[in-house]
This record gives sequence, C-alpha cells and structure tokens, in this order.
Amino acid sequence: MPLGTEYCTCGCVETAKQRDLWDASRPLNPAALVLSTQERSLLRLLYHRGASQREVAGALGISRAALRRRVRRAKDKAADPVLVGLALVWRRLSPAERRLAYLHHVLDVSLAEITRRGLGDPAAIGNGSAGPSRTTLRRRLRGIERKAKLAAGERRNRETRNAQGPSSAG
Repeated sequence: MPLGTEYCTCGCVETAKQRDLWDASRPLNPAALVLSTQERSLLRLLYHRGASQREVAGALGISRAALRRRVRRAKDKAADPVLVGLALVWRRLSPAERRLAYLHHVLDVSLAEITRRGLGDPAAIGNGSAGPSRTTLRRRLRGIERKAKLAAGERRNRETRNAQGPSSAG
C-alpha cells in the first residue's frame, strides 16, 4: 500500500487527501456539491457519525461489498477536478453552458446522444430543429472545462497560500 494511504471505516483504501475532503472542521468543500444527497449522506454517516460499514449496509439493505463500491464511486466523483471546478464556476456559466455541463458531466450523457436528441440547445427541443452539431458541443464543452479547471487551480493555489500562512516580507 502506498505511503499515506490507509483503510477508511468502510474498508476502502483512501489517501490523506481524500480524508481531508470530509474533515468536519473544514468549511463546506465544493467537492461535496457535486455529490447527490444520498452520496453526501452516506459519506457523512461513515466519516462524521462513525457508523460502521455493517450498520450502514444493513440500513440501506445492501451488501457490504455494494456499500464499498458506492463509497468508492462517491469519493472518486468528489475528487474529480472537473466536477469540483464546475461546482466553483456554476454561477458564472450561462444557462446553455450549465445545461450542457449537467447533461454530460453529471448525468453522463454522451455528446452523440445529446446531439441526436437535440438536447444541446433548449430552443431546438420541440420545434424539430437538429440543434448544434457534436463538434460544436465538444468545442463548448472544452470551453466550460477550461473555466472549471482554471477555477479549481485558483482555489488550490489560494489554499496553498493560506496553508503556508502569511509570508514574511523583508
């Protein structure tokens, strides 16, 4: 097992960085904003309340292996820099950009499916027009992802500066 990793309360291997995502002493992390209510509740039970893997699995009516898979998926989702960046820039996105980001990154709808169903342009829905092409959607999505990565990088830099404390001038 790599240095800095250990098993969490549900039996998954986790890094110190993943543990920090759910530290109760920290303010609400944007990573938590990309999770569904069920995923957030599951992680809160395990990390904040100290519930055992057996208790949570029993309450949900699933096996412990299924619980471990859910926890791993939730942690992976919360650690995804694009999703965290989207949470940070969400209010700065236009409604069309929000729609595209939500469909593709949150609901995992492929660009081909978005194009085929005409979901990329709200005006195209219902009037029979084709909407934007897959290439156009890909270009828009790259722009959204660029904004998200920039925001995530700025946040990471700000956290690094705050962790280092005030710099001594002179």
